[in-house]
Amino acid sequence: MTYTEATLIEQPAINLFSKIGWQTLDCYSETFGKDSLLDRDNRSEVILDHELREALTQINPDCTANEINLAIDELNRDRSAMSAIAANDSK
Repeated sequence: MTYTEATLIEQPAINLFSKIGWQTLDCYSETFGKDSLLDRDNRSEVILDHELREALTQINPDCTANEINLAIDELNRDRSAMSAIAANDSK
């Protein structure tokens, strides 16, 4: 067995997600832009806004489109320059 991130972390996580009913995709060779598999412009887009919007609308049917947009904006907010404590603060 080779001890790599792929064999020790990625593949076990993918297998676990599949077992609990999550859809998984291998997007390593994804092309980006208009014809992208996941509708992404680049690899750094880790939150799939269109999927998130659909899910948030479904579980929050009384929210307005503006409220859904605000939630998506907050989830997409760049926290990379923050300390771990500040990034996890919900204020």
